[in-house]
Amino acid sequence: MIKTVVFGGTFDPPHQGHKHLLQCVMQHGYDRAVVIPAKIPPHKVRDIDGDDFKQRFELVKKMFSDMKNVTVSDIENRREGKSYTVDTLRILNEMYPDEKLYLLVGSDMLLSIERWRDFEEILRRAVIISAARSKEDIGKIHEYKDYLEKKYNCSIIIYDIDVIELSSSQLRSPLVKAIDTHNKNNLSSDRYEHVNSVADYALKLAAIHGVDPFKAYIAALAHDCTKYMNDSQQLEYFEKNDIKLTKSEFETPKIYHQISGAHFAKHQFNIEDQDILNAVRYHTTGRAGMSRLEKLICLADSIEPRRTYPQVEAIRKAAQINIDKALLMSFDRLIEYIKQRGLNMNEQTLEARDYLRKECTMTQTEQILDIAVNTIFKKKGREIQILKVEDITVMADYFIICTGMSNTQVKALAGDVEYELSKHGIEPLHIEGYGNSTWVLLDYGSVIIHVFYKDAREYYKLERLWADAKEIPVSEYVKTEGEQADEI
Repeated sequence: MIKTVVFGGTFDPPHQGHKHLLQCVMQHGYDRAVVIPAKIPPHKVRDIDGDDFKQRFELVKKMFSDMKNVTVSDIENRREGKSYTVDTLRILNEMYPDEKLYLLVGSDMLLSIERWRDFEEILRRAVIISAARSKEDIGKIHEYKDYLEKKYNCSIIIYDIDVIELSSSQLRSPLVKAIDTHNKNNLSSDRYEHVNSVADYALKLAAIHGVDPFKAYIAALAHDCTKYMNDSQQLEYFEKNDIKLTKSEFETPKIYHQISGAHFAKHQFNIEDQDILNAVRYHTTGRAGMSRLEKLICLADSIEPRRTYPQVEAIRKAAQINIDKALLMSFDRLIEYIKQRGLNMNEQTLEARDYLRKECTMTQTEQILDIAVNTIFKKKGREIQILKVEDITVMADYFIICTGMSNTQVKALAGDVEYELSKHGIEPLHIEGYGNSTWVLLDYGSVIIHVFYKDAREYYKLERLWADAKEIPVSEYVKTEGEQADEI
């Protein structure tokens, strides 16, 4: 009999943790898997429209596209009403009478299964598979498995799947040892424990959100490396190393350590990775346009297990699903805390909060347009045009067209756009033209970006070919004031 894994969920959004879980389960001899995004999850109170499902469905298809014998089904979108698991299993049993179904659920969902609609029927129709999300969950879910099997005469399979962690060689690396030794010798015992707690928690978030675990661990270990300095020592450090502070930075001494810490990490630990340095540099204030690593370290610092403020559990729960929404919750709380106590507010925190508000309400298409156009503008791409083509072609919804003044600049512009979007977890479906660098095309599905060398653009006259398209003013996306590069 064919053994089929059924993996359902909201997938809002799908992340590497979902994929890692299914990959590990499929290694245990299952024949195929069906991944089923829910259209209207029973536990959600907000309305979910067709566009929301379509977007999640496409993201799920992309996430699992490289896994063999895995299909993504829209079965719950074709059914009216809420997406109850028991209804889906009834349909699958009818569709595949010769297949044995195995329902894959997260450990948190397993622990609540007795509250599901017709859960005893679910236990009859499928074998439940689950896995611990963390080492702390293992004992709890094994105990609950024994309880369910005894009470309901069902079968539950638990896999002890390792969280994506660092290799032993990475943990023993000279860089890790150097940072840890510095922290142990210079930080208070309480601060040292906090740093290690942030590092461990950053690894968990990295596994869920597809961030490089080694970079996350290094950034977390280094984030408070100059916290031992008092305010006057921080100012002496800035003066000695010719580090200039803005007025807002000078007036908020509580953030001095993130500025000195990034400089110290670069010059004392020889860290050259700018993303790691930026994660240290903005771990307290945040900033507009944060990378995924920056967001992760900022969030891990604010919600690591030793934190005990009232909203922290809600933010931790959100961080398991959507890092942007969780970080926005964290910034909202921080800003309210600062206002209530009449403390100085660093302007970057307000900018970060406003940016996240915008990002959390953006569709992925809007994100691509915003990030790509601003990147091209900042890197001095010329003659930027945004064409809305959704009504005149099925190729894409938007074209972005721009000009580079040399082959080198064309390649650089395309590379910068690709890099900035990748920091937000957005990867191109197709790339053409890096070879000759007179016309590089980056295809992101709903948005296609054309970077031309000036002579090639005049030759192809792409904007004339699509003359019926609606042109969107670049001013709707470009932040004309620009941003000065940070000096560390």
